[in-house]
Amino acid sequence: MKDAEGIVLPAVAGIDHVFHQFTLRVLDGQRDGFQRHLSKSGIGSMVYYPVPLHKMNVFKERCVNFGTLKHAERAAGEVLSLPVEPLQDDNIGVYITQCVKDFFD
Repeated sequence: MKDAEGIVLPAVAGIDHVFHQFTLRVLDGQRDGFQRHLSKSGIGSMVYYPVPLHKMNVFKERCVNFGTLKHAERAAGEVLSLPVEPLQDDNIGVYITQCVKDFFD
């Protein structure tokens, strides 16, 4: 699948990849609605990093002089990981791709 209006796919250098997470960015505040759409379609997804690092309590004292990191904050509100694994059946990938396209079309 290529980037579509509303999403940005991870960059891949070369033709082989070993994704441990397939994380895309869902633009224009649509991430939560997209995640609900996936769930209704039986597709699990996960937001692994909902808070940017500089706003986490564990880093609060170390990041006090960072101010606003607008790109990190925006990305934290956009990222969503889709299921991916080496033994995943190709038909599942096709189904996930179609569900993604259905939401953004």
